[in-house]
Amino acid sequence: MPKKGGKGKKGKKKADAPIGVPIPPPALFEYLQREYESMEKELLNKSVEADEISKRTREDRLAMKEMEKEFSTTRSTELSICGAPQPLRTQHATFAITSDVAREYKGSQEGFIFEINRLETFLTEQKEELDICTHECQEMVRENEDVVAVKDAAIDELRQRMDNMANEFADMMSETLTTLRRQLDATVAEFNQAKSEDIGESKAQSKHLGKQR
Repeated sequence: MPKKGGKGKKGKKKADAPIGVPIPPPALFEYLQREYESMEKELLNKSVEADEISKRTREDRLAMKEMEKEFSTTRSTELSICGAPQPLRTQHATFAITSDVAREYKGSQEGFIFEINRLETFLTEQKEELDICTHECQEMVRENEDVVAVKDAAIDELRQRMDNMANEFADMMSETLTTLRRQLDATVAEFNQAKSEDIGESKAQSKHLGKQR
């Protein structure tokens, strides 16, 4: 009797997020991506197993047809020759066993088909959820880029204002220093002139006093 097709081992179940704690979109995206890949592998394994069972079922059906044909020929021959009950019972038992095996394989095949359909449905739902999550992540990236662009513009504007203020302050200080330097030069010139005049007056007074003596 052909061996039954063994069921493929299911992949380890992914750890769910803690109850009540929302998964951040990037983490949810990675989680759904892993789930999607895991379900794809499981679906592929189930499909291979289903194909193997279908192949064995077809082989068993061919064997059944051959046995039915042989059984019918043997029965006709035995009945025409007076019949021999023992070989007839043996053929009938073999046919019954083969029928049971075929029914068992058919049941297994139906179970695999149901499981494959379930996995395909789940895979489609996961893919849709993954697409939605991808779209949301892209929207978040665009929004963050817009926020960053606005902040960069504000920083550039502030930097420009600071540069302008620094330039204005430098110009003001330069003008102030120039004015102070001019005033200082004028003061020094006046002081030197006054000093020269005082010296001239002192000399004149000294000469005048000398003449009086």
